[in-house]
Amino acid sequence: MNSVCLTFCLLLLSPFATKTFSQPPDPSQIPEPQIAYALHATWDSDLTDNNPSVCTTSGTVAIPSFHFYAGWKDGAPAFFSVDWVLIEELTNEHQPQVWYFENLQGSSGFPYGCTMPPVSDPENWNWTTFSFAPMIGFAMHNTAYRVTVQWRYGVYMKGQRGPFQTSITINVQNMVVTSPDVGRVLRWDPEKDIADTSFSYNIECAQRKQVQVTVRIYDMNRNLVYELTEQKICPGSYSFTWDGTVNTSYYEYPPEEGSNIAPSGLYTFDVEVVANPYDRDAVRSQALTVVPGPVEYFGYDDGGTPEDESDDNYLYYLRWYALYSGRDASYGEIWLYDPELERVKIWLVPVLQCVVHEGCDGLTANPNGEIHGVIIPVPVSLMEKAGTYRFVLHFYDDYADSYKNHQVKAALEVNQQVNRPLPIVWISGSYANTTWYGIWCRDPSTVRRLTHYEPRGTLVINWVHNNISSAEVKGACNGGFFTGLTLVGHVGIGTRWVGNDISTSSQLDRYAFGMRDRGRSFSFNILPIDISQQGNNYVYSLPSNIRQYPYGLSGIGLLVDNGQGRGRPNEGNNSPFLGRTSRTAIAWSNDRMHFFLIVATNNQGWTWDNTVNFFTQELPRWMRENLPIWMQTFRQQLINDRVITQREAPVFFPDHPVNIQISYAIMLDGGGSSQIAWEWRRRNGRRAVRFHQEIRDGQPRQVPTFVEVNANAP
Repeated sequence: MNSVCLTFCLLLLSPFATKTFSQPPDPSQIPEPQIAYALHATWDSDLTDNNPSVCTTSGTVAIPSFHFYAGWKDGAPAFFSVDWVLIEELTNEHQPQVWYFENLQGSSGFPYGCTMPPVSDPENWNWTTFSFAPMIGFAMHNTAYRVTVQWRYGVYMKGQRGPFQTSITINVQNMVVTSPDVGRVLRWDPEKDIADTSFSYNIECAQRKQVQVTVRIYDMNRNLVYELTEQKICPGSYSFTWDGTVNTSYYEYPPEEGSNIAPSGLYTFDVEVVANPYDRDAVRSQALTVVPGPVEYFGYDDGGTPEDESDDNYLYYLRWYALYSGRDASYGEIWLYDPELERVKIWLVPVLQCVVHEGCDGLTANPNGEIHGVIIPVPVSLMEKAGTYRFVLHFYDDYADSYKNHQVKAALEVNQQVNRPLPIVWISGSYANTTWYGIWCRDPSTVRRLTHYEPRGTLVINWVHNNISSAEVKGACNGGFFTGLTLVGHVGIGTRWVGNDISTSSQLDRYAFGMRDRGRSFSFNILPIDISQQGNNYVYSLPSNIRQYPYGLSGIGLLVDNGQGRGRPNEGNNSPFLGRTSRTAIAWSNDRMHFFLIVATNNQGWTWDNTVNFFTQELPRWMRENLPIWMQTFRQQLINDRVITQREAPVFFPDHPVNIQISYAIMLDGGGSSQIAWEWRRRNGRRAVRFHQEIRDGQPRQVPTFVEVNANAP
């Protein structure tokens, strides 16, 4: 049985025992394959029809995508790979856009929808397709681009071929919207039949498509007044006329009740065009924001004859504004419009003097806002009409390198009117049979607040008069604890706090305030003074949170705390003004727009409650009801004294009521002698005016501590 099986197995193997295998083929005998390749940009020239995308290697396109493919037929198989792809913008206007890709992955087959095969029989070839940059087309600028592919292939049994480089150059024209009317504003005053509210815009693109167009109308404070969205065809040129109506809820200054007609004035516009979330553009810059500040009267050139207004050549205004952007503005103008809404003058910003930055061109910006104040010389002949004049800010960003058409964009125009009053004013009145005197600071952007310590003491009235400069308004009143010239409180004097802790035999409320001026920003804090007992005395030390402020004073007590009056039961609410001849106090409004220095006499006696009520009730009432009359009388006196002219009077001292609410007030000191002084010295010292008051029960007292306010003034 075993021998039979063995014989059968040998018979089965016998054919292989004499079989010989052939040698591997000679690579030189294998034919080289035919190779074909192509690099294309693909795009759809018309999205409103049903035609598919097309391929191109040159010419103008919009939102292109790209593919490279290579194939072989006949001969040995070929295997294709791409080393890298380089897409580079061909421009000298800025740092070119560049995209670089490595080691692209290919897929088998002919590219879907390709309209430019490199051979007549693509179905007979073996293709490998590399598609790339499907979204980059949206980001391309409207200029020329070169697309380069480095590729190679390997042939079976023959090795690598290449590398090779293939390039195409195309021109891109993506969608942009522009307007030839950016250099002007819309003028609207239905009572004067002024309705200059039409503008045009152009949508440019190599690709025809339907787009959503949103027209927005803004007032000169960037409040949205009107908005309309329409469907349009791109490319195309269109016009729009605003009918003067308001149709948004964002408008900060609504028109009269029952009417949707916008108030008369100047307006500006923007146009946004959207094809899809990745394909959009707007007329206005989103990278630069211009925030208007006040327009301050700065003085005038009197032609050498101060008493004769007929030969005055120029009125000078200080135009404040802030530029918010990651780059400086590239260009800026200031336009003057008269009461008839006619543009009567244009100034180039870089040629105007900036009072904030020496040698500045007025165009510097930063993301947190760069503040500028430029002096504008206005010919007197341009401001002879009665009414409101408007200084409009017109600036362009510096982001041409990021925009598709390489053109800078204008920010929304903004405006501020010229009626700007003097920032520090002398005021006075009577309350509870007592006369009070005050210094009212009403412009936080220009007023500086300081505290002083004079080791040898000073008369506040003399100090103000001897330390005021030309074109400055200044005021001061004394405050703080001292015995003789020895401080028994604390005062911040810029870099440190000086003085001594207070020691008393009874535990009474004492407070301290700190202030900080940072550029044109103001902050403050009020805290109770720390109390500790040492033997039979109570010692008051300055809180650490107050020491961080460079200016401040210790005070007798807090009168108003967060808008609420505070009682003083441990000193007696009914004690006459703490039993002293006079007292000084300071106060802040809840919006921090107003700051007061107050000195009150004590002829008949204010109780603590009287003092609290003065700040919570009487002073707000006086500002509403008595201030207009005070201003009329005050400015007439200055006119009679030839300090101001009739033309300047309503600008410096408007006679409208002012609504305030006092959020904090603190009593400083005073005692047997208090002084308050206000002085305004006109530019070049030609004219000056002083108001001051001293309340004392003996000889005038030199004091070491006082509070000062000052501001630039024409």
